[in-house]
Amino acid sequence: MQKKHWQFVPVEENTEQAGVLAHKFDLPLIVANMLVQRGICTVEAAQNFFHATLEDRFDPALLKGTQTAVARISQALKARETIVIYGDYDVDGITSTSVMLRCLRRLGGNVEYYIPDRIEEGYGLNETALAELVAKGVKLVITVDCGISSTQLCNRFQGPLDLIVTDHHQPPEELPQALAVINPKQPGCVYPDKNLAGVGVAYTLCRALWREIKGEDYTDDIELVALGTVADVVPLLAENRLYVKEGLKRFATTDNVGLRALLQVCEIDPEQVTSERIGFSIAPRLNAAGRLAHARLGVQLLTSTDAEEALALAQKLFTINSERQALERELVTAARHRLAELGAVDDRMLVVDGAAWHPGVIGIVASRLVDSFHRPALVISINDGIGKGSCRSIPALDIYDALHSCADILEQFGGHHQAAGFSIREERIPELRKRLQDYADTHLTPDDFIPVLRVERELALADVDLDFVTALERLEPFGEGNPSPLFASRDLTVQKIRRIGKDRRHLKASFAQQGDELECVGWGFGELTSEIFSGDTAAIAYALQKNIWQDQVRVQGVVKDITWKNAQKAHLNREIMVAVYRELRVLLESHNRPVAQIQTILAEQSGLPYAARDLFAAVTVLEELHLLERQQYENETWYTWRPSDEKLALENSATYRAGAGKEDIWKP
Repeated sequence: MQKKHWQFVPVEENTEQAGVLAHKFDLPLIVANMLVQRGICTVEAAQNFFHATLEDRFDPALLKGTQTAVARISQALKARETIVIYGDYDVDGITSTSVMLRCLRRLGGNVEYYIPDRIEEGYGLNETALAELVAKGVKLVITVDCGISSTQLCNRFQGPLDLIVTDHHQPPEELPQALAVINPKQPGCVYPDKNLAGVGVAYTLCRALWREIKGEDYTDDIELVALGTVADVVPLLAENRLYVKEGLKRFATTDNVGLRALLQVCEIDPEQVTSERIGFSIAPRLNAAGRLAHARLGVQLLTSTDAEEALALAQKLFTINSERQALERELVTAARHRLAELGAVDDRMLVVDGAAWHPGVIGIVASRLVDSFHRPALVISINDGIGKGSCRSIPALDIYDALHSCADILEQFGGHHQAAGFSIREERIPELRKRLQDYADTHLTPDDFIPVLRVERELALADVDLDFVTALERLEPFGEGNPSPLFASRDLTVQKIRRIGKDRRHLKASFAQQGDELECVGWGFGELTSEIFSGDTAAIAYALQKNIWQDQVRVQGVVKDITWKNAQKAHLNREIMVAVYRELRVLLESHNRPVAQIQTILAEQSGLPYAARDLFAAVTVLEELHLLERQQYENETWYTWRPSDEKLALENSATYRAGAGKEDIWKP
């Protein structure tokens, strides 16, 4: 497992402020202190944090440009003009398009939409699409989640078209000369919340329009706003928090047949939708449409009024996402092989290229490489001599600045500090790789390659109970700007530890401290069961949640990192070695098996009368004597059996010497 650095949030105990909040809102003092640490220091701020309602939203008229936009849209609705919504292919763009479409249709509008193809057209407005709309006689185009950076195109087409630009991205110095520009970040806009997602900006325009025409605020489709807001990873504070908190509740009773169908195929209880489930289950299925097919599938689903059609669309998205996952695994494996081929596994910046890698997936592959190596990663797909690249970075390095330093050899590039894209001629890729290594050498230190866990505070297990976890749940929804809290506990004794999951990649363990116990899971930590054993001393960084099983509710920790000290060394002798050898020969002689499967069989199913610590040490001895060989297949490690007729000296194994302390000649 990769080493992590635990960064503890500085704790400035403010007993007076925290005490007031703890008393007023019936919170444990620890949780009240966490609120203060997050800048929620007064009763008024906490009241808004916990109990804000839709009535507390800001006046949409404060959003600069809405008055002009509302007047023009109202005119188009009365005249039955065709209105075209121009969106984007990510989840924020899909939900923005759907929200605007549903609102305008409710108002009787003649509405169409256009979303560019991710691969053929790319992000944002493009000249061909706008020219086609003009040729069709369209007069009004409303952009959602895009357009603010398309100054030249907007200036050229404003006139033939009336353009209303709604966007949330950082505006350029020169704003588009559109009929109306609606973006809370633009100069002169007094709207208090600058962090709305694209769907939040589009929804605020819908509110202003609905007020003008219906004389009341717009309160439908909050679920879609929540979905797009979480997916776009904007700060979950102020209105974003309000929309997500309210939207999550509404999933349980939503009349959106597309959302209901999507929850059904994701096997998510509508009453159990969380921001985490949106981020890891719902959003990826919508995103997959734009990556491997076309994002219009997502809009069709979220605007459908036919349950049968919606279920078919949701199932199609599920299938596309499964294809995306398979392709992602394939390309991650190919990228790892390419890194090894280049001898670049230890490079400070990973630059990997391949022929005809699917451009819709290379961004995810770059993210996976960052997750694995904690280094900036650039993944390049080469077609006809041109490489299209996608980049992801670590907090310590601005990837946009890194690309900018190589601008003279790039065809084009764009993005921000953590993610970017570019194109480059194939013959220039080696030079790019060399220059980026030089850039990393001067901009990164060894500590930058160690992932950081933000730990809220250290807890004794005595502090961890259901009441405490219930109080933590009141801080939800968690996300950017309001992170799910991590805690640390030290001087724990490992009670039980074993592998779990279909592929045995995960860990389940229980830890004890002075009579108190905490059960934990560790996703992806299964391999540690060959290194940590009952009786060992451990420290863990973890999140807390409720585990509901057969109507029983228990506290469960989710391990994010673990350090340990073995209580004793393995004890090895010839008898153990012979028993493990015979067991593995039967298991592996005819075919290879995953390491996780072998470890599970030995520890839980073999019936061998030895401690797990000794069994796994014996396996290590067989590896060191080259009877066992590890091989990587996709994202899993497998064992291959390498039989030998030679006499083997167990003393040649460092593990055996440590566990037995004497020479032993052994013929298998």
